[in-house]
Amino acid sequence: MTEAAWQKGSDLLTRIAAFAKDARHWNQHTFGNIHQRKEKLLQGIERLEQRMNGDAENWRLTKLRAELEEVLLQEEILWCHKSNMEWNTSGDRNTKYFHARVMRRRRRNQISSLRNSNEEWTDDPDELKGTTRDFYVALYTDDGVAMITILHGFPTLPTTDWKNLDKNFSIDVLHEAIRAMGPFKAPGVDGLNPLFYQRFWSLVGPDVLNFAASCWSDPSKIHILNQATLVLIPKVMSPSLIQHFRPISICNVGYKLITKCLAYRIKPLMPKLVHETQTSFVPGRHITDNVCILQEVVHSMRAKMGRTGWMIFKIDLAKAYDRIRWSFVRDTLQAARAPISFVDLAMECITTSRMRIQWNGGLTDEFTPTRVLRQGCPLSPYLFTLCMERLGHLIHEAVTHDQWQPIQQSQSGPDLSHIFFADDIILFGVASIAQVSVINKTVEDFGAASGQQISKPKSRVSFPKMLPLPWWPRSAPVWTSPRPKILGAT
Repeated sequence: MTEAAWQKGSDLLTRIAAFAKDARHWNQHTFGNIHQRKEKLLQGIERLEQRMNGDAENWRLTKLRAELEEVLLQEEILWCHKSNMEWNTSGDRNTKYFHARVMRRRRRNQISSLRNSNEEWTDDPDELKGTTRDFYVALYTDDGVAMITILHGFPTLPTTDWKNLDKNFSIDVLHEAIRAMGPFKAPGVDGLNPLFYQRFWSLVGPDVLNFAASCWSDPSKIHILNQATLVLIPKVMSPSLIQHFRPISICNVGYKLITKCLAYRIKPLMPKLVHETQTSFVPGRHITDNVCILQEVVHSMRAKMGRTGWMIFKIDLAKAYDRIRWSFVRDTLQAARAPISFVDLAMECITTSRMRIQWNGGLTDEFTPTRVLRQGCPLSPYLFTLCMERLGHLIHEAVTHDQWQPIQQSQSGPDLSHIFFADDIILFGVASIAQVSVINKTVEDFGAASGQQISKPKSRVSFPKMLPLPWWPRSAPVWTSPRPKILGAT
């Protein structure tokens, strides 16, 4: 069926559409409903067992039982996929277990009521659906132009380092990218999961290569596959606000293949472009490195004696991926001196997206964002890390001009001004009113350039015990806690 459908189209998109149409027809008229087929087979077996009479009926009974065994296996696999669990090929059938998991997931994912902007509970389905769509349309709409320009602070890499980013796609790299995907990961809008591409790569691979090559020559063509379904994942046990959900974009596999190849290209350069104060999505670095540094600073701050104290800011960015300005992403790639061909295709990948929100088993109307780095796109974490490095450039500039006073754990130790944990920012400085103003201005400048906003309820500042708190002015634009827990360190 796949080969026949593939002959009906002339390119990747028309062939995917032809296959999807034939697959739906086959499912409805040939394969049929698994549960109905099982019931018919059970009824047929029961009738034959009641009137067992001769070898002919015994042969028919054996045949029906074999068909039932196959249908039961198909039913188990179906419920396994719906439950989002790995399938165990050995042991007893787990259909009942998978079915129970599916029912629990559906109940958990059902959003029946939320508090609106007036803090009033609402359970009207149409109002909830419309309010949710309006929230994400507003969140993904750029609210203005950048008011601050950040000086370029990326190191200059040799031309040979950028060479791999400035070449067309190859069939081997695309094949490597599809093999790296989980076969049963959620399919995109076109309904095809990675397993389809993996199993029929010899058939579909050349068309994928042709489409990827055409996107490299004309990046605007990527918009054809750039549709996504936004799935809302609860961040807390009992979400009551729409802000309590994390939006994950389910992109088409064909689109993810191209962005995954772009991510493969930029990934080896991350250790050279990103300072050691960042550890997320940088090969060869571990998040525990920064955790150890933070633990040491907290320990030293407790034991520190003298008149000069330290302070530690823990700053959380609100909806960090969702607020990034596209103009800031382009400026960041250009500041890093990435090849224009790479920049153009990467920007087309993030700026031509169309979205619909999956809502209680249905979909909202489509909308087009004007800002966001979609969580679910393979390229987004690397672009976000590079954008966060620009904050490091601002901090370095302030330190260089003796405006920001970093801390030192020993007289010969290095200056320590900041460490980043993805969108969690830890800032260090000498405890003084002047330093609070410098740190606050630096973070605000970064927000003005990038579109980021501080999440006030999740942001804290910590002081040592020896430092008297009355000096801290009530009007200071910072959120204080005498001894908060910062990423496990207290």
